[in-house]
Parts: sequence; structure tokens; C-alpha cells
Amino acid sequence: MKYVLLAATVIVIALLGFNVFIWVIAQGAGHNIPSRTNFIFGVRTVVLAGLAAFLITVKRKRANKRKDPE
Repeated sequence: MKYVLLAATVIVIALLGFNVFIWVIAQGAGHNIPSRTNFIFGVRTVVLAGLAAFLITVKRKRANKRKDPE
């Protein structure tokens, strides 16, 4: 389970970085991006950031349980 969480976290953070990179490159290159596409990029960024935060939180909680058994 430890490695599954680690792999999922790495994949989500990589997707988030790639999404933001493409979004910034497209905006900076002067392309006229439709508002719907811009909205989709924004929603995807927020969802991936939330998923990454959730996975990191779960990973930390599991690590704390192993250190302090009660």
C-alpha cells in the first residue's frame, strides 16, 4: 500500500506539473485560447492539486500511525 500511495502521488504531481506547464506555455505564446478551454485547464488544475493534497495527507497519516502505535 505504501508504494501504491507513493506511485499515485508521483503520477498526480507529474500530471499537475505537465498541465500547468502546457497552460502557461499556451498563454505565453500568445495563442487565443477560448474561455471554455481556459476553464477546463483551471478545473483540471484545481482537481489535480486537491487530489495531490489528499494523497499526501493520507500518506502522512499512515506514516504517523506506524511511528506511534496506540
